[in-house]
Amino acid sequence: MRPLSLTISAFCSYSGTTVLDMEKLGTNGLYLITGETGAGKTTIFDAVTYALFDSPSGANRNDKMLRSKYADINTPTEVTMVFEYRGEKYTVSRNPEQVIAKKAGATPSTLHKGASLTLPDGTVISKKTDVDEKIKEILGIDRNQFTQIAMIAQGDFLKLLTASTDERQKIFRKIFKTDLYEKIQIKLKYDFLEIKKRRDGLKSSILQYIGSTVCEEDSALHDDYQRAVKGEISTADSVNIIESIIAEDTENEKKLNAELEDIKKQILVNASSLEKAESYLAMQKELVATEAKISEAESNIELLRKAFSEAEALLPEAQRLYNEATLIEAEIPEYTEFSEAVKNRSEIISRIEKQASRISQYEAKLSALKEDTEKEKAELISLSDAGELKEKLTAEKEKAEAKMLSLASLRETAKRCERLKDKLSVEQDAYIKAYSKAKERSNEYERKYNAFLDEQAGILAEERLKENEKCPVCGSLSHPEPAKKSLDAPTKEELDILKKESNNARDVASSASKVAGETKAKLETEEKNLSDQLSSFDNNPGTENAVEFSDTLIEETKGIIETIKGKITAEEKRIERKKQLSEAIPLKEADISALNSEIQALKEKTASDETLSEQIQKRITQLSSKLKFSSISEAEKNIKEIKSKASDIEIAVKKADENLRRLESDFSVMKGKREQLEKQLSDGCDIDLEAEKEKKKNLAEKQNEITAMITGINARIFNNRKNVSAIKEKDKEINEAESRYINIKSLYETANGSISDSAKFMLETYVQATHFERIIHRANYRLNIMSGGQYQLLRKTQSDNKKSQSGLELEIIDYSNGSTRDVKSLSGGESFMASLALALGLSDEIQNNASGIKIDTMFIDEGFGSLDSNSLQQAINVLSELTGEHRLVGIISHVSELQRKIDKQIVVSKEKNSKNGLGTKAVIVY
Repeated sequence: MRPLSLTISAFCSYSGTTVLDMEKLGTNGLYLITGETGAGKTTIFDAVTYALFDSPSGANRNDKMLRSKYADINTPTEVTMVFEYRGEKYTVSRNPEQVIAKKAGATPSTLHKGASLTLPDGTVISKKTDVDEKIKEILGIDRNQFTQIAMIAQGDFLKLLTASTDERQKIFRKIFKTDLYEKIQIKLKYDFLEIKKRRDGLKSSILQYIGSTVCEEDSALHDDYQRAVKGEISTADSVNIIESIIAEDTENEKKLNAELEDIKKQILVNASSLEKAESYLAMQKELVATEAKISEAESNIELLRKAFSEAEALLPEAQRLYNEATLIEAEIPEYTEFSEAVKNRSEIISRIEKQASRISQYEAKLSALKEDTEKEKAELISLSDAGELKEKLTAEKEKAEAKMLSLASLRETAKRCERLKDKLSVEQDAYIKAYSKAKERSNEYERKYNAFLDEQAGILAEERLKENEKCPVCGSLSHPEPAKKSLDAPTKEELDILKKESNNARDVASSASKVAGETKAKLETEEKNLSDQLSSFDNNPGTENAVEFSDTLIEETKGIIETIKGKITAEEKRIERKKQLSEAIPLKEADISALNSEIQALKEKTASDETLSEQIQKRITQLSSKLKFSSISEAEKNIKEIKSKASDIEIAVKKADENLRRLESDFSVMKGKREQLEKQLSDGCDIDLEAEKEKKKNLAEKQNEITAMITGINARIFNNRKNVSAIKEKDKEINEAESRYINIKSLYETANGSISDSAKFMLETYVQATHFERIIHRANYRLNIMSGGQYQLLRKTQSDNKKSQSGLELEIIDYSNGSTRDVKSLSGGESFMASLALALGLSDEIQNNASGIKIDTMFIDEGFGSLDSNSLQQAINVLSELTGEHRLVGIISHVSELQRKIDKQIVVSKEKNSKNGLGTKAVIVY
C-alpha cells in the first residue's frame, strides 16, 4: 500500500485544506517529515490511518477530537487519500460526525459520519461498514496490524527493548494472536484444579459413606467399625468389616422371622374362635331387630293402602286439566301473530324517531354549512387583490440584499486597510530600528577601520624600521619619529567580523525597507479601492470612518430586509388563503346539495313508515279483544301450570302404588329372615369371648415387637449394602481420578512453567519465543550495520530466578570487549539503534505472518536526536537499504542534520489564521 495523494481538511491541527501530492516522493527511498515541535508532523500518519481504518494512529482520540478547533464553521472535517495497492488505484474518503454550516451565512447543522471507497473499476462503496470490510479485504490486515507494520514510534519500540517477559507476553499476545496457547494453559489449570477437587471429594465421600453405615453397639464388630469410620484402616478393610456386619444382621433376621411365623399361626387360630363367638352374638341381636321391624311393617301397610285409594280418586280431575290446556294451545298461533305485530310496530316507531333526529341534525348542519359558505365567499371577495404586491416586495428585497453585499465588501475593504495600516506601522518601526542599527554598525566599522590603518603604520615601525636601513615606505635611512601602536586598534579578524556585521545590518535594514514599501503599496491600492467604493454613497464619510459607516448601514439594511421579508410572508399567506378558499367553496356547495337530497329522502321514508304503523295497530286491536291472555308467554305459562297440576296427580297415584308394593315385598322377606335366624341359634355357643380378645391383644403386641426388630435389621442391611456398593463404586472412581490427576498435573505444570527446580517457561511463552528468535535474527542484521559490528542482541535462555516467568528477556553482546550484559545498560544512542533494529525486525515478522500483505510505505517517528553523526549515518544507511526497490520510508523528525542528509522532504510549519488569529498548520512538499 503506497499513498499517492492525501487531502486533509479541518483535521486535528490542520485548520484549512491541505493537499499532499505524495506521488512526487517517488516509489522508493527515504523522505523526511520535518518541522518544529507541535506543528503537526505525526498528524500526517494519523490522517493516513484514519482514511483507511476510521481511527487515527493514536489510541487517545475520539471522533469529537478530530475536528480542528481552528477550522472555519464552513470547512468540513474530512480526509481523502488516493493509494496504490498491487498496481491498482483506490480512493477512500472519511468524515466524522460534526456540526458545520454548508455555506456562508447558513444555519449550522449536524453532518453525520460518512465514508466512501472508489474501486479501480469506478464502483463506489458508500456504506461505512462495507468500506471497513473492503479495506480489510484489500490490505489483508486490520488497524492494529497496520500501525505495527507501517509506524514505528520511538516510545513504543524502546518499551519493546527493555520490557520484561510478562510485558513482552502481553505485546506478542496481541501481535501474534498467541492467546490460544494462554487459553490452553488456563484450561489445563482449570482441569488440574477440577480433578484435584474431584479426587479429594471422592476420598471425603468414601469416609461419609463409611460413617453413614450402622453397627449395633453390642456387636462384636463395633470396635473395628469405629476404626473404619475414623479412616484408620484401608477402604478394602472397611468394606470387609461392613460386609461382616451385614452377615451378622442377616443371621439375626432369620431367627426373628422363624419366631414371627409361629406367632402368626397362633393369631389365625385366635381369629377363628373370635369370629365364631362374635357371629353368634350378632345373630341374637339381629333376631330381636327383625321382630321389631315385622311389627312396624304390619301397621304401615294399612296406612299405605288408604293413601293409594285417596290418590286414585283424583285421576278424573287430571283428565279435565289436560283438556283445558289443549284448548289454550290451539290459540298459540294467534298469540305469535300478536307478539310479532307489537314487535314490528315498535321497531317502526323507533325508526321514525331516529329518522326525525337525523333530519333535525342534517337541517342544523345544512344551516351552519350555508352560513360558513357565505362567510368564505365574502372573504374570497376581500382577497381578490391578493398577490399583486408580492412581485414589488420581492424586487425591493433583492435590491436591499444587493446593497448588503456591496456594504459587506466595503466593510471588508475598510478592515483590510486598517490591518495594513497597523502592519505598516509595525514594519516602519522595524525599519527605523534596523536602519539605526545598520548606521551604528557602519560608523563603528569606519572608526575601527581607520584605527586598523593607523595601527599598521605602528606595527611596521616597530618590526621593520632600524637605523641606517631603508624605510620600506619612504626609503629614508633615518627614523626620528616612528609611528606608535594603538592600544585599542582591532585585529584583521575582528575587523572582518565587524564588516560582516555591518553588511548584515545593512541587509536587514534594506529588507525591512522593502517589506514596509510593499505593505505601503498594498495600503495605497486598498485605500484607492475603498475611496472608489465610498464615492457611490451620497453621504460619503471618508476612508477614516468607513468601518463605522458600513456597520451602521449594514444594520439599517438588515432591518429593511427583515421588514420586507415580513411583508412578503404576510402576502404569501393571503395568496395561500385565497387558493384554499377557491378550492373549498365548491366542495361545500356540493355538500349543501347532498344534504338537501338526504333530508328529502328521510322525510319520504318517515311518511311511508307512519302509514305502515297505523295498519299494524289495527290488527293488534283485533287480536287483543279476542285473546284471553295478554301475551304468548302468559298463555304458555298458564298451559305449563295446568299440565303440571295434572302431572302431579298422576305422579302421586303412581308413587302411592309403588310404596305399597315395596313394603308388602319387604314384609315377606323379613318373615323369612326371622325363621332362618331362629334355626341358626338353636345349636348354642361354648366360646369365652373376653378370654379370646385378651389373647388376641397379647399376640398382636408380640408380633409388632418382632416386626419392628426385623424392620430395623432390614433397614440396616439395606443401608449398609447401599453404602458398600457406593464405596466400591467411589473406590473405582478414585483410582481413575488419581491416574488422571497425575497425568493432568504433569501437563499443567509443564504448560504453565511451574515444574519444581525448573525455569518458569510457559507454553505460550515457548511459542512467542519462536517469533522472538526470528525478530532478533532480523534485528541483528540491521544492528550489526548501525553499530559497526559492535553489538548483537541475544535472547536469554537462563532465568535469573526460578520464581518469575522467563524466556523473553534480552541481552546484548558487546564484541568490543567480549562481554554479555543487560540491554538496559546501553546508552541513549545505543538504545535507540537497538530499539530501531528490534522494531524493524518486529515489523518484518508481523508482515511475514500477515499472509503476504504488501505495505510499500513506512513511517519512523523521532528518536534520531540521541545519535552521533556516525551512528546517524549508519541508521540512514540501514533505512535506505530497508526501502529496497519499492518501499518509501518517511522519517518524522526535527533533527537538523537529517534535513541536510535527506533531499525529499515534507516541511510542516505553523501559520497564523487571518480570520480568528489562532495558530494553524500548513504543509509544503519539496
